[in-house]
Amino acid sequence: MRCYLLAIVNRWYQILQLLIVRKRVHLEELSQLIQASVQTTKKSIELLNQEIYGIANITLIKGLVELQIIDHDLFLEIMNGTLKNELDFNSATKRISYILKRLLDTEEYLLIDDLSEELKISRGTVNNDIKQLKQLIADFDVHLTGVPNKGLMLEGTEFNLRLLYLYHVYDFFGHPTILTHEMNKIIEKLSATEQLNRININLLKKVLDITITRMRHKRFIEEKILHYTNCTRENPLIENLFFQLETVFQLTLGQYERDFISFPIMITTTGFVRKQFINDRALAKIFQSMMRVIHRNFVLDIDDAQLFNEMKYHLLFLINRMIFHLETTDLFFNEIENNYPFPYELARVGITEIGRLIQRQPSTIEISYLAIYFELILRQTKNEPKKKIAIICSTGRGTTALINRQIKSILGTEIEIDPFSEYEYPHANLNDYFAIFTTVPLKEAPFGIPIVRITNIFDDKWLKTEWGRLHNLQRLDHRSFTIRFEKLSSQRSYLHHLKQITERLLHEKLIDNLFQERIFKREKKQTTIFNNGIAFPHEINNQISTILFYLGVLDQPIQTKNGEIQFVFLIGIPESMDEKSEQDLLKLYDTILKMFATKTIRTEILQLNSQDEFLALIKRKDWLL
Repeated sequence: MRCYLLAIVNRWYQILQLLIVRKRVHLEELSQLIQASVQTTKKSIELLNQEIYGIANITLIKGLVELQIIDHDLFLEIMNGTLKNELDFNSATKRISYILKRLLDTEEYLLIDDLSEELKISRGTVNNDIKQLKQLIADFDVHLTGVPNKGLMLEGTEFNLRLLYLYHVYDFFGHPTILTHEMNKIIEKLSATEQLNRININLLKKVLDITITRMRHKRFIEEKILHYTNCTRENPLIENLFFQLETVFQLTLGQYERDFISFPIMITTTGFVRKQFINDRALAKIFQSMMRVIHRNFVLDIDDAQLFNEMKYHLLFLINRMIFHLETTDLFFNEIENNYPFPYELARVGITEIGRLIQRQPSTIEISYLAIYFELILRQTKNEPKKKIAIICSTGRGTTALINRQIKSILGTEIEIDPFSEYEYPHANLNDYFAIFTTVPLKEAPFGIPIVRITNIFDDKWLKTEWGRLHNLQRLDHRSFTIRFEKLSSQRSYLHHLKQITERLLHEKLIDNLFQERIFKREKKQTTIFNNGIAFPHEINNQISTILFYLGVLDQPIQTKNGEIQFVFLIGIPESMDEKSEQDLLKLYDTILKMFATKTIRTEILQLNSQDEFLALIKRKDWLL
C-alpha cells in the first residue's frame, strides 16, 4: 500500500493487507514491513482490534501475528475504506483529506483562515498540513497555487483531480451511493459474467459516484488518457450501464469519460479483453524501449519477440495500473527478489524505463510480477519446455478453478497452469514448474522451486498465501569460470580502479586488447552501478573461453555521482557460449545479487584480503561444484 502520510489509519490498512495475504507473520518481520518499531506495531494492533471488534481479530501469540476473520461481509467493507471514515480532525490525515476535499469541491480561492475556523485548529497547524498536502499532490502532477489576500487553489487536469479524490478523499467522508437499483444490478451482473472480484466492483462504484458528481458540477475530462488501453468498448453490459447513467442523470458520456469509468475493470485480466482494441504497436514501442535499456545494462541473450508475446497482456494491465496510480496486492513479500535476484534486477531496470516513458513512479510490488516473465524466459532452453505454475489442491475442482483465476488475474492468461490433486502430485515431475501453489503440505518439495502455501480462501476472492523458502543457491560449475579477487583502496576513483583492473587482466592475458575500450564505452553510455554498493561492469571477452569473474573489494565505500560503491564485479563473457555456459552465466548473475543482498556474507567478504581466502570462502559456502 502506498503510504504517503504514515498516520495510524494507514498503518492499520498496511497491517490488514499483509495479514490477508499471509496466514501469520512474526512481529519483528511485520514491524519491518510497515517500517515501524516493534512497540509501535504492537500498539497499532491493539488499537486496530478495538476498531474491528466483532468483525475480525488479530492475535499475537509467542511472537506470531495472525488475522482471524469473523464476519467476512463486514470485513470487506473495512477493506473498502470504512476505517478512514471513523477518524476525526485530531488526525492529520483526516484534516489533510478535508482540506483537499474543500479545494477539489470549489472553483474559487480558499482562505487559510476559513479552513482554520472550519477545522477548529490554529492557522499554524493548517499551514503544516498544507505542506504535507503539497507533497501528496505532487505525485499526481497537481499543484497548489497561493495568492495573497485571495487564498489557495488547486491546479491540475480533471483526470488527476479525480484520482486525488478517489484515493485521498472519498473514503474519509461518508458517501451514500447515488447509483440506482438498476445500475447496481448491472454492476453485479458484470461481476458474475466477466469474473470481476469484489475489489474491482467496489472501486468501480466509487469511480461512478465521483464521475457523476464531478460531471454534474461541469467538471469534465477533456483530454485523452495517454498510454491507457480500454478493452471494454462495445461490451453490451458496459454499454447498458452507460445508457442508464446518461438517462437517469441527464449526462452525455464522451469517450474520455467512458475510459475513466472503465478503468477498475481494466487493471487485471478479465473477460473484457478484446484483441481488436489493443494497440500492439504502442505496447511494442514501450516494450522495445524497455528492452533497449535492459540490453544496455546487461549482456544476455533473450528472445525479445517471444518475451513480448508472452508479456504483452501483463504489460497492458501493468501500464494501466501505473497510469491510475493503483497498486496490486503483494503476494510475494520479497520472495521473488530473494529467490530470483537477476530477473528481479532486469524487471527493476525495465519498469523504471516504463515509468519514465509514461511519467509515473513505478511500484516495487509490480517489479516482482514483471520479474516472473524474465525468469520464465531466461530458464527456457531449446530442449526444455516452458516452465509453468502447478496448483495442488485437496478441496475439489471449484477451489482449483478459483485459485487458477486469481493467479491469472495477476499474471495474465499467457501463464500456463497445471492442476493436481493431492493424490496425483507425488507422481508428477514438479521440477518443470516455476512455482507451486498448494493447499496441502508437500511431503517432498522439489529443490529450488518456490512453494506458495495457500492457507485459506477469503470470500471466494482473495488468496492468503505464504511463500516457502528456497533451498541453497544452485552451485556453479568451476570449470566454466576464471576467478580473480583483489583488495582495492578507497583513495582512488571508480574509473581509475576500472582502468587499473583491466590493465592487470590484459597483462595476465585474460582479456582481449579491445576489452577495456568496450568497457569504458559501455560505462559512458550507461552506468553499471547498482544498488547495495555494487558496480557491475561486464562485456564480451574474446580472449578466453571461460567466463571471467573478477571481484574487487574496497576497504571503504567510495561515492560517485551514480551512487556508492564498495564491490566491483567485472564479468568477461565469452563471445561463443553453449547452452550450459549460458545457464552458468545466469546462475552467476543470480549468485552475485543474492550474495550481496545478505549482510553477513557482505561482512565476510569485506574481511577477505587475498584470492586464496576468497576461493576458500567459495569452497566453504559450497557455491561451486
